[in-house]
Amino acid sequence: KEFVANIFTDIIQRAPDTGRAEVAQEILKNLIEKMEKTDGLSWENLAKQFEEVAVGVMKKMGVETHFSRKVFEEARNQLIDKIDANSWGVPEEFGGTPMTKRQSALSTRELSYEDIGLGIGVGATAALGVPPLLEVYRWAVEQLESGKDITKAERGQFTTQKELVEMWLTRVAKNGAIIAYAQTEPDAGTDMDNFKVPAIEMDGKWYITGTKRFITNGSEANAVLVLAKTDPDAPKSSRQYSMLLVNCDKAREEINSSGNPQLLAGLEQNEHKLGLKASATTEMIFDECEAILIGERARGKVLAMKTLTPSRGSTISMQAVGLCNKAIDETRKFAQERKIGGAPAFELSQIRKMIATMEALTSMIELSALYASTIMDADPDKDSRNWTFECSVAKLLAGVLCRIVVTLGLQVHGGNGFVSEYTITRLYEDAPIEGLYEGTNEAQCMIITGELIKIIQDYDADAAMMAMSEKNPFGTEYKETVDRRTRAVYEWPFMDLTNAGIEDWEQTEFGKEIFELRSHFLLLAGEIVSNPKFGIMYLAQHPKNQPAIYFSQAYALAMLLGAELRVKRYLLNKDSSDYDYIITKEALIQARNTMDAFSNEYSAVLDDKFSDYFLNN
Repeated sequence: KEFVANIFTDIIQRAPDTGRAEVAQEILKNLIEKMEKTDGLSWENLAKQFEEVAVGVMKKMGVETHFSRKVFEEARNQLIDKIDANSWGVPEEFGGTPMTKRQSALSTRELSYEDIGLGIGVGATAALGVPPLLEVYRWAVEQLESGKDITKAERGQFTTQKELVEMWLTRVAKNGAIIAYAQTEPDAGTDMDNFKVPAIEMDGKWYITGTKRFITNGSEANAVLVLAKTDPDAPKSSRQYSMLLVNCDKAREEINSSGNPQLLAGLEQNEHKLGLKASATTEMIFDECEAILIGERARGKVLAMKTLTPSRGSTISMQAVGLCNKAIDETRKFAQERKIGGAPAFELSQIRKMIATMEALTSMIELSALYASTIMDADPDKDSRNWTFECSVAKLLAGVLCRIVVTLGLQVHGGNGFVSEYTITRLYEDAPIEGLYEGTNEAQCMIITGELIKIIQDYDADAAMMAMSEKNPFGTEYKETVDRRTRAVYEWPFMDLTNAGIEDWEQTEFGKEIFELRSHFLLLAGEIVSNPKFGIMYLAQHPKNQPAIYFSQAYALAMLLGAELRVKRYLLNKDSSDYDYIITKEALIQARNTMDAFSNEYSAVLDDKFSDYFLNN
């Protein structure tokens, strides 16, 4: 709390000419009030209550090889009774407990500490089910209150949508209803333009036919939101899809009364997974299944992105933090108890270094998630797609670093880490999902690259024009190269809320390292974007086939931003300990290693023989 407060206070004092001071003042006031309210939820108590339930679940799940409905329902009911988990994220007017993105992030961290499978099973409705419904509710109310001339039929439609959402949100908050979210298909996941499941309108009703996969809580859901193709002939793919709601309770009742009791089992199949065994991941087959169109027709993709973007930044990324924190605690405990040569393994230098690396990487994920959550809370009415870059950075760090953290923990355990009785083994099975669902690591890299190029173009129009004309804006011929790059290093357009830092922070040991890494990154990024072979012009012709160097670039930038947040946290905390110094230093080491790898790969792609293999079919 102090860390964030100091950042905003510093902006207010140091950036009066940027136009941000007044906004920052209001943000700070609201943020502190909300954070105080957040503390009133008592994270300590929440974590304790969840731990009691989760430990019991883990004992029972020890004899289960796959998802157990009995165990899930028992745990969920306990969590509803103990911490009212079903109401999180639902506005008070529907009987819920409204949460900011930051509150959601912190609660997700606690829910994910003991088991991310149970955590996502409990939290998926708040992260993926409630947000689209709230968007539809706001849209319907706005239409009804807009003062526009609307027909009687249109007014009836908007009123029906409003009442439908009210009913489901109330059921979620007061009765613990589960709302699932169905988007992925057998042949399309990240590539949304390839979704094929259609929804057809007949006699004023909608019917869905096709298969959706990887649906969290699908088999347990009372309702499921389905992204389906309603307008296949629309010229733009973004206008071909709509969001529809299927009443699962009603559909199951109809199927069960059909006289074929085996039919439902065939239409709802839970996957047998590597990890997340406490969570149901379902394949759902829709066979002319009746559905209700929600929201504006042909705006389903917009609704989907408004849902997924904030979930990546505040939910999935903090889920990884909870898992990593558990891995760190289990690893430290093991190292302190395990004897090597008569002394605890923790006394060995390499073991301590590995655990410090685990903590540094986890801190980078957490701070990037809190940063993304904080800026989303700063303007909650703003379209969440404005925070695509920040949310994808947090999601990418979670997806990549979570696996590294858990692998290091398993390595410290030695052979014991390969035995299922140790918690680290389960964490090792769970960790890969962080880089897969709600957008793979590679998808986040593509998003970051797209946003990065926008920033570069917005930041320096001359540089963008030079790049398009096949000239290198960062080359020796361009006389303002050094001035522009120096300005970019100091103004750093990638992290708005941390531009104004501690007085003379760039002169500190860590500040100098950050500025050196910034300069190195901007040099390489400028050369890549302006390269006539794989730069802006190549991307314009092959928007869905980014050269591999852009993936390395996106990861290097994410690591640099994570390290910078860690440095800011260290410098802003007057009570930073010697161990905080160690963790911050380790974060910078990891960022520098990533930057070196990025630089080496860039050198390789300048070799035509090497790069042609990846650029040409």
